[in-house]
Formats: sequence, C-alpha cells, structure tokens
Amino acid sequence: MTQRIKIGEDYFQRDLDLGYYPIFSLELNRRVKNKEACVVAVVGEAGISKSYTAIQLAKNIDKRFDVGQIVFTYSEYCRELARNKPGIPIVFDEPSYAMGKREWYKEINQALVKTIESQRFLLRPLIIPIININLLDKTLRDYLVIFQVHVTTKGKGLIYRIRASQGQDKIYRYLICRFEYPILDFDSPQCKVDKALRNDSSCLDCEHLPTCQTLRARYERKKASIQLARYKQDAEQSKRKEATEFTLDQLCSMIKPYESVYFDGEMVDARKLRYCFYRELGIKIGHNKSYEIKTIIEMQKKHEEIQS
Repeated sequence: MTQRIKIGEDYFQRDLDLGYYPIFSLELNRRVKNKEACVVAVVGEAGISKSYTAIQLAKNIDKRFDVGQIVFTYSEYCRELARNKPGIPIVFDEPSYAMGKREWYKEINQALVKTIESQRFLLRPLIIPIININLLDKTLRDYLVIFQVHVTTKGKGLIYRIRASQGQDKIYRYLICRFEYPILDFDSPQCKVDKALRNDSSCLDCEHLPTCQTLRARYERKKASIQLARYKQDAEQSKRKEATEFTLDQLCSMIKPYESVYFDGEMVDARKLRYCFYRELGIKIGHNKSYEIKTIIEMQKKHEEIQS
C-alpha cells in the first residue's frame, strides 16, 4: 500500500508495507521551514557522483535551485549568499576545480562559519561535496556540519546525523537512513539521450552537451569553464616562477634575437620588451625586472658600438 506525500513542490511515494519513506528530504525541508541551521557534507571517493548527489539534495529542498547556486570559491559563495533567496540551498563544489587544496580548505571553512552566522537572517542551506569529511577543520566539521551523506556507489549511500555532546568532548554519529536516487535529470524531457541509456551515459561524452539545457549539462559546462580558468591561472603562475629561475644575463641573451621588436632607435622600450618576453618566450616579467634588462641591453649595445 502506497501513500502520496508532498515535500515542497514535489510528490513522493511512501510504501507503508516496505517502510519506504523520504525521511531525509522531510527533515531537510522541516529545518528550512523552522529556520534551523542546515549544513550537509556529501562525502565519498573520487568519481562517485558526489556533486550530482549534492545537486539532487538541493533540488529536493527547493525546486527553484539552479546552476547559479553552485559555487566554486568563497567570493562567489558570498555573492550568492547576499542575494535574497531564502530557502534555496547553495552547493559549494569540490576543491580542485577552482583553486589549490590549501586555499580551498581555508575558503570552505570560511563558508561554513558564514553560513551559521547568517542562518537566522538569510536561511540558505549549505551542501558541500568533499572527498573526505576529515579534510574540513575539526572544530567546524564536529560542530557546524549537521548531516553527513556518505555516497557508497553512484546514486546510493548512507545518511548520518552528527551531534556534539554538550557535556563532554565527544561527537556522536547516528545512521538515519539509506538513500537511492536516480541519475540527475534522468526524467528530464530536456535530455536528448534515449531514456534506456541515461543511467550509463555521461554528459561529458554527449554530443548534445554544448547546447543541452538540463541542470546536469549546465553544471558540467560551468565546471569546465572554472577548470579552464584555473589552468590559465596556473600557467601564468608557472611563467612568473620560470622568470625567477633565470639570471639577468640569461634573460638578455634569450631576448636578443627579437631586438627589432623592442628597440626604438637607440633605446629599449620596456613595455615592448615585456610584451616580447611574453609573446615570443612565454615568460612574464615584472615592471622592475624589465627596466633592469633594458639597462643591461642598452649598455651592451653601446659597448658593441665602441668596439666596432
């Protein structure tokens, strides 16, 4: 015997004989309705669809959840938090997409504190996909994270309630229930993949990814753009590091074949010199170093003229 239950704007089937019941979704919605703190850590090994699970949880809380509420940095998180959208969750996605690990740990911990501080006023649940909960600061993970969702395989796992003792330095973790979700956007009419193949398909391999309007596809496109920006940033940092590994004499020798670009009469144009280093050699040099190189090249040029 089944019973239809409405949670937010969606309907679920409760099976009274088998005991199927959307306990966790009901609890999350109850906490949001009662203006209680709602912080969820979604944990599990790499490539197990933690982010998809986090997004599905967010949609269970509020169907208005969209890709704009998926953030990758603390500054982006703060901008989203400042938007007055009570009840709509924020998913702070995994670290490697946007920044180095140490910076991410710091920023995600800041986000945890900011969520708790603003909970009474802004009511924005926070969901954090992370490979292991122990990567969070101990105090924050013990006292600010309320639920731990352990993804054991794609779409399946365990949900725990985390409680701290008020009298002792102890943390208790209670199993609430198991969960099983279909693949994100499995039933979406916007997905152009045959429904029989959707459980085994990946957006990344799909020919429709550039134009698909499902939440999953838009999330993958946003993540890819974040990753590309991160790679470009890393490349810039690498170039700056490479510039420090060469002596001034070495840099002068490397740039000499391009004199026609940066020499302006008898003088070296420092701006063109920096451009030439970046364009021709892939090395970014600073303002001060460019003037040091400029001086050396001009002195060498005068010495060559005297010698001739």
